[in-house]
Amino acid sequence: MVRDNGTTFQGASNQINEIYQFLRDSSDEIMTSLSNDGIKWSFLPVYTPHMGGIYEAAVKSCKYFLKRVLAAALLTYEEFVTVLIQVEGILNSRPLCPLSNTDINDFSALTPAHFLIGRAITTVPDYEYKDVPAHRLTLFQQLQQLQQDFWRRWSRDYIGILQQRTKWRSSKGPALSVGTMVVVKDDRLPPCQWKLGRIIQTHDGRDSVARVATVLTSKCEIKRSYVHLCPLPINID
Repeated sequence: MVRDNGTTFQGASNQINEIYQFLRDSSDEIMTSLSNDGIKWSFLPVYTPHMGGIYEAAVKSCKYFLKRVLAAALLTYEEFVTVLIQVEGILNSRPLCPLSNTDINDFSALTPAHFLIGRAITTVPDYEYKDVPAHRLTLFQQLQQLQQDFWRRWSRDYIGILQQRTKWRSSKGPALSVGTMVVVKDDRLPPCQWKLGRIIQTHDGRDSVARVATVLTSKCEIKRSYVHLCPLPINID
């Protein structure tokens, strides 16, 4: 487990070390479990955030779109915190890897929210405020409009990162084979909702390169080209 040198992480590390020391004197069950799982705690060198490129890229993407969504918004502290909490929920709803690789009818995926609350994030259905002028909305509706705007921008960028753009005459990158769980690109979904499915059949073209697949979702079977299918960022065999 690698983390940067933030004061919060440093303080948590000191408390964890104290707990480990206490448990080492009484019981080594936790230490043995961590050792068997190969878990090791370490810090990045000081002033080297670029070495945490994987998660720093996610932070950069979030800041990029958050600045553009809130550029013209004049919010109080409470309103700003409300938007940030909603953005946090959006970021923690992204699928990481399938929870099951054996059941093709299981469309549940592991998300960052599972590590925080033990389940996927759910949201309350709301109206679409995309094309509604801000002066016609209540204060709550304006905050919802900001959340929906961030979701549209960030989810489109995140799906673009997951997609591997290659020449049509070749098939490179993550293999989209039968049984692979994918995110189906759909711009009409509300915040925190991801359309997941499993590939049940691939269709080759005349040049023997697969560009289209049949995907089984929780509702029906659909046929989509590879440009609308995104493999999850973590593949577990």
